[in-house]
Amino acid sequence: MSGVREVPGGPTPTAAAAPAHKQQHQQQQQQQQQQQEHEEQQVQQQQEHEEQQQQQQQQQQQQQQEHEEQQVQQQQEHEEQQQQQGQQQQQQKEQQQEEQQEPQQGQYKYAALNPKP
Repeated sequence: MSGVREVPGGPTPTAAAAPAHKQQHQQQQQQQQQQQEHEEQQVQQQQEHEEQQQQQQQQQQQQQQEHEEQQVQQQQEHEEQQQQQGQQQQQQKEQQQEEQQEPQQGQYKYAALNPKP
C-alpha cells in the first residue's frame, strides 16, 4: 500500500513557484545593499563638502584684505561643485529605479512561461 499517487499537475506548481520567491528575496537584499552604499556615499560627499567649505573659509579670511575678486571666483567654483554632486545623486537614483523595474519584468515572464493550472 503505497497509497500516495502523484497527481499530474499536483506538486509541480508549488515547486515551480519556490525559485521565484527565492529570487525576490535575493533581489530585495541586493536593493538594500545598494541603498546602504548609496547612503554611505552621500555621507562621504557631505563630509568632503564640509571640509572644502572650512578650507575655503580659512582662505577667504586670509585673502579678504588682499583680493575681493578671488573671493567671487571661489564662490562660483563652490557652486559648480554643489551642482555636480546633485547630478551624481540623481544618476544614482535613476539607476536604482531601473534595477527595481527589471525584477518585476522577470516575474511576469516567469508567470507567462509557467501558467498556473
